Amino acid sequence: MNVLSRLAAAVLFAATAAQAAPVTYNVDPTHTYPSFEADHMGISTWRGKFDRSSGAFKGTLEGFTEGAPTRAVGTLELHGRTNPATLDIRKFKCIQHPMYKREDCGADVYATIDREQFGMDAGKAYGFSMAVDLRIQVEAIATK
Repeated sequence: MNVLSRLAAAVLFAATAAQAAPVTYNVDPTHTYPSFEADHMGISTWRGKFDRSSGAFKGTLEGFTEGAPTRAVGTLELHGRTNPATLDIRKFKCIQHPMYKREDCGADVYATIDREQFGMDAGKAYGFSMAVDLRIQVEAIATK
């Protein structure tokens, strides 16, 4: 899902933006795996992943521990609606890519959104929770 990857890529963009001039990163679709978990009437959990991803990113990093951010704050757009979103960064690291000789960053990112805020309320009348857990493993490489 393009939008999820954009949000995760924002985490990577903000890392450099917080330290110096902004840098653009391209999401690596072969190493980026957005997935989700959603309620099914309180009796089970639906899990799924998106097979393709791409994106670019802007946001604010917060909660630094040992030089790495623990949160990214920005917005998420789904179905033409934009709402604030906070991503919990559980793992974050940048290295010099050995082949491309550019900065390569990766993160494991988690968030919970209320899908009703994005106009998706199917199943609500049947007791479905509107909370959706997002899990995004993302890698992106600097364009320059």
